[in-house]
Amino acid sequence: MTPNSLALKLSNILESSARSMARSAFNLSVDTITSTESREFVQSYYPKANFVFLDGTYKTISGKNWKDIIDWDKTDLLKYVKEFYDCDDFSYTFKYSIIHKLGIPCFVVHGHIYNKNGGWIAGHFWNAMIADNKLYFYEPIYDRLVEIIKGQKVFIKMATEEREYRALTFEF
Repeated sequence: MTPNSLALKLSNILESSARSMARSAFNLSVDTITSTESREFVQSYYPKANFVFLDGTYKTISGKNWKDIIDWDKTDLLKYVKEFYDCDDFSYTFKYSIIHKLGIPCFVVHGHIYNKNGGWIAGHFWNAMIADNKLYFYEPIYDRLVEIIKGQKVFIKMATEEREYRALTFEF
């Protein structure tokens, strides 16, 4: 065995152990669903959405576990810098941080945000997760978790006002 392959094997063992300890700390109850089940579930909320699934199965956890993880995660403390470290960076940082630390994936969502009068503001990225047979949106810049109600518009409070979130693409 070469030194590089030994180092890689040791790194994988340590990473697996760290994930196990982190999962134990959160008392995670993990279920597995297929990409087809995920798509069908989200399509029941967003029938016209596009999907990008990179794996065949995914892990889900409870809404309480997600709330605990979001409280623990520090992505929202990072500094927003327009056109350098903005919404897509926050969403992918949260996604990869949770996958790396806990082995639990979430969606990255691309869509648009609108003001209360329906005026378009911008394209935007945020996260979504399936938990307790419900769909949630998570705004990592402002650390807001919102349960999605079928057929209702989604408003999330940003720094000073609520904005409507309309999803177009779910990447899982």
